[in-house]
Formats: sequence, C-alpha cells, structure tokens
Amino acid sequence: MMNQRLLEKELKVNRIHQFIIDKQVPVVTLRLNIPGNDKKPKWSNVIFSEAEMLLYKRLNQLEFDYEILDGLLGFEYYEHLRIIAVKGSAKTIKSQMIAYENDEAIGRLIDLDVIDIDLKGLSRSDYDLGHRKCFLCDEPAYVCARTQRHSKEALMEFMILKAQALLDK
Repeated sequence: MMNQRLLEKELKVNRIHQFIIDKQVPVVTLRLNIPGNDKKPKWSNVIFSEAEMLLYKRLNQLEFDYEILDGLLGFEYYEHLRIIAVKGSAKTIKSQMIAYENDEAIGRLIDLDVIDIDLKGLSRSDYDLGHRKCFLCDEPAYVCARTQRHSKEALMEFMILKAQALLDK
C-alpha cells in the first residue's frame, strides 16, 4: 500500500512537472490535511467539495484563467486532489492562495500548493509568513506532525466537527 502511494506520488510530480515544462504555466494543487492512512473518509467529501467550490469562485473573482488537469494523472489518486494550471505570476497566485487559506473558515483544513514554471514550490516563508499552526494547539503544524504530539483521533475529531459545521451552515 505504502509503495503504491509513493509510486503514485512520484508519477503525479513527474506529470505535473512535465506539464509545467511543456506549457510554461504555474500549477496549483488542492489537497485536504487529513491525518492517518485513510485520506478519503466519507465525511471528507463535503469538505473537499466546499474547498473546491470556494477556490473556483476565488479564481473567477480574480479573473485568473485556469484549467483543471486531473485527467493528466491517468489514475484515481489515493487522496482528494485537484490539479489546476493557472495563468499568471506564480507569486501573485501563491499570495492569493495564502489569502484563501487565511480568509476562509475551511482554509485550515486544506493545502494549496503553487509550483512555478521553474518547478519550485512557493511557500509561506517566501512571503515572510510564519508556519501554519496546528489544529489543536498554537505550535507550528509541522512540529506537531513530526513529533506526533496529538493523536490521530483528536485530529480527526477536529476535522469531523469542521465538516459538520459546513453541513449545518
């Protein structure tokens, strides 16, 4: 299972990079921050659908020209994933993706990565922004993830409550 995921990840990265090289356009990936091995629990569908809808709304409001590239992979990925080519400056696109993550209630549950035409991913540190905070405490999320400070159950409970709040709105 893990070997298959690593192969899929490598294939995904290679195909995205080849698309960027061929078309010379930045790519945005939308994923959910779901801990554990099951990256597509049933309750996550509502979160991903909402995140995707809000992303397209934002791209349209900002008048970005974009193309959804999921067919590029040739297989169903093991997690929720949307791959989008967005015409424009990668720095501008990334700043807007950071704003989305910060402005929207759902922003804490998603990951929006931007890969520039030089095949480098842009990060929050490129904008002198601190690391994203953990769902459950004020520490940087990567520290909690690396040290497994919180149980997967506690993290999943947080996400399920967020999903329920989306359903209730």
